[in-house]
Amino acid sequence: VRVIGNSGDICSETDFCAQNPCSVGYGGASSPAAPRETKDNKNQSDFFINPSFLHSAPEENFSEDGVYKISVSSRDQTGNTPENTNYEDKAILFRVDSTAPEINSVTGLESAIVNATSLEIKYTVYDTMGLASVAVYVDGKEKEDITDFAGDEQNYFGSIFLTENPQAQKVRLVVTDLAGNVTDTDAENFISAYAFSPSVTISTNAIVRWYADKALFWGSIGGAMAAAGTGTGAAILFLRRRRLLAKA
Repeated sequence: VRVIGNSGDICSETDFCAQNPCSVGYGGASSPAAPRETKDNKNQSDFFINPSFLHSAPEENFSEDGVYKISVSSRDQTGNTPENTNYEDKAILFRVDSTAPEINSVTGLESAIVNATSLEIKYTVYDTMGLASVAVYVDGKEKEDITDFAGDEQNYFGSIFLTENPQAQKVRLVVTDLAGNVTDTDAENFISAYAFSPSVTISTNAIVRWYADKALFWGSIGGAMAAAGTGTGAAILFLRRRRLLAKA
């Protein structure tokens, strides 16, 4: 974190000065491109406007996720003590966020096969620092892209409806927070704490549901073939026995 100051200012107090004393090792002429508010004939100016030196704090001080507010007070050689807390537009407030948003729950996708004409899928998402967007895709096509969270950027509840379809429909959620962290249900590292089947077949047709259940479908086919094979074998043995009896 860098705080800009004037070459004549001397740091007297900051929230991080105790561990990181401010230094004034960047003296020099003021930048001609920066407007100044001259306070006296010694060319002392508001340190937020005249970038002649830097106060700094190591990034390790802000390694934890959270909201940080820095207060800065400075004293120049003539005794002026400007403070950023006196000016609302000079507040140093920022967030550190390295945690991906959470998909707290998804309902409606507990089973891969559903006997219904339509299906409502509900979901809730959360992010401590704030959500930027929530996108929902069905079979690769975007169905929703929410960026307005009605004043609550930390929580969002949404839902979509899927209609009956003989083909499986794949649902994907992509949640992005204000820091750019992403949670994607298609990602290899996505782990769900609840039953979640991203592909779902919705049909009231028993044959469609039977075919969609691959284990049941192929099991049924295999059983039928085995039964047919057993019947054929029995018929051959019966015919052979009749021929032997006839010759006798």
